[in-house]
Amino acid sequence: MGHRTRTSVPGRETAVGVLIPHGWDDNFSVTSVSLACDGEREIVIGNLDNHPGLLVLLRRRVSLTGSVTRDERGESMTVVSYKPVSENDSNDPETRGMTNENVL
Repeated sequence: MGHRTRTSVPGRETAVGVLIPHGWDDNFSVTSVSLACDGEREIVIGNLDNHPGLLVLLRRRVSLTGSVTRDERGESMTVVSYKPVSENDSNDPETRGMTNENVL
């Protein structure tokens, strides 16, 4: 999972990865999404209803900030903010999994 550093906001992390579908309804509409990060880390988005704009960003690289919980099923994030990450930023530390809040 990588090394973590202290954050300025306790319990808040920033993760970078590609948004992918995680669940579908009977009509094959996406009902949940997760963030696929480097190193096979996958974080399910727990509050998609609060951020429907994330559906427009499916299959795109994004930076998500929020609180991450971990249990026997894996990791989930309650998103506070998000932004697309430009493909041109591939040399930017953030696109390699490093942020000013955490090293992921």
